[in-house]
Order: sequence, then structure tokens, then C-alpha cells
Amino acid sequence: GDSLVKGPFTAIYPGGLSSGTSFYDRKSTVYYPFDLEGAKAELAKAGLKDTDGDGFVNFPAGTAGGKNVEIVMLVNNDYTTDKSLAEGVVAQMEKLGLR
Repeated sequence: GDSLVKGPFTAIYPGGLSSGTSFYDRKSTVYYPFDLEGAKAELAKAGLKDTDGDGFVNFPAGTAGGKNVEIVMLVNNDYTTDKSLAEGVVAQMEKLGLR
């Protein structure tokens, strides 16, 4: 499947702490692979579906007037890896139907 590993990283890196730090605990680290269909199903369970056919999921009619779900991500463009990672996240979110 698709993974951010193809971008700026060289290996799967679950969790927020490097395994080289004394704070890292392997037992508390969970890796969730990219699962497009599973993610779409979770959004649908939450009531987020593409109701207007534009390819992006919408809020339910009573929430935000049925508008597209839109996420704003702020990234520092001064660092190439940050920008590359953000572009990978955006690409995966768009596949999911999130703008």
C-alpha cells in the first residue's frame, strides 16, 4: 500500500519518539498502516460522506451546512523534509476525500 516511507524517510517510523531515546517504549508504540478503504469506512461511520459528488467528504447537513470537510495544516517551508512530509500527508488525505 501507500506509505509516507516512500517520501523523506527510509523506514517505517511509528510513534513520536525515536527508538534511540531513553523515553522510547516499544510496547506503547502502535503502527497503523495506510488503509484507504478502512479510513473511508471510519469517516462514513462518523457521518462524513461525499454528498455532492465533488470527491470530498461533507459534514452532515446539520453540521457546517453540509460543507466539505477541510483541514488546515501549517508547515514550515524552510525545511525540505517538513515540506515533503506535509505534501505526502496532503496526498493521502485527498485520496481519502479530505480537503
